[in-house]
Amino acid sequence: MVLKWFYGAHTCESDSMVGNWNIELNKTHVLFLEDILDYLTKDNLKKINLKHIAWKYKHRYHKDKTSIRIIKELAIGPKDRYEEADINCPGIITNGPNPFDNKYRMLDGRRRLCKRLLNDEKEGLFYVLPWEEIKSLFVSDPKIIDERMTLSEEEMNNLKEK
Repeated sequence: MVLKWFYGAHTCESDSMVGNWNIELNKTHVLFLEDILDYLTKDNLKKINLKHIAWKYKHRYHKDKTSIRIIKELAIGPKDRYEEADINCPGIITNGPNPFDNKYRMLDGRRRLCKRLLNDEKEGLFYVLPWEEIKSLFVSDPKIIDERMTLSEEEMNNLKEK
């Protein structure tokens, strides 16, 4: 079975909208979620305080109407992706470097985390992946990134069917 999010990726780059998420100065890295599937185990599932997690656009989050608009429309992406975010599905984080100096860095689940915050929740379940074990999985070669970011026709058709 093909799951859409397996084709997801966490991009580490510097951007004027989200800030500097590089893990190496002036170099873009990408973590493909399909490369970390073996780490999504019960042993790595932990209840984490949301304030300890750095996530893209966190700098724009303030619990008010402006923040809610930003989260739902601008910073988080298409409205349907926010609306479809299932907070019962654990996010994926690592204890890696981040621009907020938080204990954790979000790899997948930003919309789910935002939903939790807007529901006044203080913690949630996350797969916590050890940075030292996963950092070698980040890809920096532009050719490899381009190849892996481009889905084949068969993969596109499989996604459309789901």
